[in-house]
Amino acid sequence: MFNVPPADRYRLAQLFQIHHRWRPMIDSIIEGQFGSADSDSIENPEIAQLTLGLFAFYAGSPKHPLAIDLVRNATRLPFEGRWIEFIDPAWGDLFKDIHGEKKFKGHLTRFDMASDTLDLGILEKLASAHRDGFKVLRLDESTVMRAGGEVDSALIHSFQSAKDFMARGFGCCAIEESTGRIASAATTYAVAKRGVEIEIDTHPDFRRKGLAAILGASLILKTIRRGLDPHWDAISKESEALAIKLGYRPLGSYEACWLDPEGY
Repeated sequence: MFNVPPADRYRLAQLFQIHHRWRPMIDSIIEGQFGSADSDSIENPEIAQLTLGLFAFYAGSPKHPLAIDLVRNATRLPFEGRWIEFIDPAWGDLFKDIHGEKKFKGHLTRFDMASDTLDLGILEKLASAHRDGFKVLRLDESTVMRAGGEVDSALIHSFQSAKDFMARGFGCCAIEESTGRIASAATTYAVAKRGVEIEIDTHPDFRRKGLAAILGASLILKTIRRGLDPHWDAISKESEALAIKLGYRPLGSYEACWLDPEGY
């Protein structure tokens, strides 16, 4: 397998053209802006793997001679686990055969959302809401890495440093005024030419205070005003409910796959 340089990743576009979920992440990798890509050939690829943070995408025929090595080496990827996305179900069979059901969990539920019903008026109203004891700020170099450490590392998985985030991403956070703690944050997990992947996380101490709705609305508004599509894929019913509150249209649930290197 070859690691595909950013300038050559456009050659992989045809393999992934029917992948509609997590599209901004896929596009950001193929555009050479984020993540990494591996394929059997740089000039004429038949199978490929795209990786970004906690996500890996597979395309091409899982019957290709190199597919087994690609799947076997998936546990060597960084992070404690990874969402695995593919269209051909035979990729799932191959993952299960190689890693077993303890490591490869193929029946987890996520929720697809559509952004075509977002309403600027509703978003502006939600973004302007006030919560006593908290202030909402744009993420900057002094707060973005703190958000990843104090709230959830997923907020900054796709970026190498605070400067990298400021150069390629954007987001906002809610800070508890009495302590200075970052209670919640919303960031662009990935940024492509046509859209972004939305990431919102709230520290357990500050949940159910409406902070995620305020930050989500603020980030979505900024995304739309930049001419980008704010893509949302919900990991839970709570995330789906928040997306609906913000104006997204539910498309239903689907089965997602998770690879756990430790097999817990």
